Amino acid sequence: MKRKNLSSTLAVAFLFLLLQPAFGQNLNLGFETWFTDGSPRNWGSVYIFLSTDSVVYDQQFYNQSSDAHSGSSALELRNAWNVSQNKGVEGRVSLDYDSVYTAYTRQEFNPITTVPTGFRFWYKYAPIPGDTGLAELMILDQYLNRIGGARILLTAQTNYTEVFQPVEMESDSTPYFMTVYFSTFTSQNENKQPQLGTRLLLDDVEVTGLTSIAKPKSMKQTMVWPNPVSSTLFYNFEGTALIYNALGKLVLQSSETRLADVSPLPSGVYSIIFGNTTQGSVRFVKQ
Repeated sequence: MKRKNLSSTLAVAFLFLLLQPAFGQNLNLGFETWFTDGSPRNWGSVYIFLSTDSVVYDQQFYNQSSDAHSGSSALELRNAWNVSQNKGVEGRVSLDYDSVYTAYTRQEFNPITTVPTGFRFWYKYAPIPGDTGLAELMILDQYLNRIGGARILLTAQTNYTEVFQPVEMESDSTPYFMTVYFSTFTSQNENKQPQLGTRLLLDDVEVTGLTSIAKPKSMKQTMVWPNPVSSTLFYNFEGTALIYNALGKLVLQSSETRLADVSPLPSGVYSIIFGNTTQGSVRFVKQ
């Protein structure tokens, strides 16, 4: 789901920017840093399934792989199949300035203070016939409308292949946000579905020309604490809290006021989404 044409109130909130260290510092662009549950630092996505859905997984949607272009590890994406809805679910990840993925959509909108000039990465792609991969960098204005970027369709590659594409601006509007997104599947044909068995490996991502980043101060921030947590998780919003695991399965629902008992959950990274999804979601680590 995409957020478009947000209210001017939200746009004003994002105008208050705090300059952060240079881009590339500690953003895990080489996929060398991983959490204990197997998810990559600074990368992720959101998957939402019904509790009644039966889903067949080809491993997790995103995994650590020793088949790296450089260093000791790369990122591997795989698909799943939702048997209940008879449709494929693509493996995908998006870059997040936060170490743990905190967006409540499939892509994170990262504020920027300079315009990138290019998008580079290395990849291997072993698709089941019919699948086409996607790599995309988007530049967005303050209302989250696309004003430029680089979009690359990924084809079968048995060896690591370098890709570079310059960023092309499509508008003279002021850039406010950037997304970096990879997926095992894209298609304009609604009848096509991601297939089980497709495998995409990524390594050594680079956004050239982007020398600094910014972090927004929102008008009201969703907070959970403590994080990591071992038993009781507290949060600053009223209402029902829905907790999903790294595979997008609903594993816990709490109607308690501003708290949830997460002690029964296995160790790992989880997303907590509140009954009113406009309040967003937060990821937390269960010890």
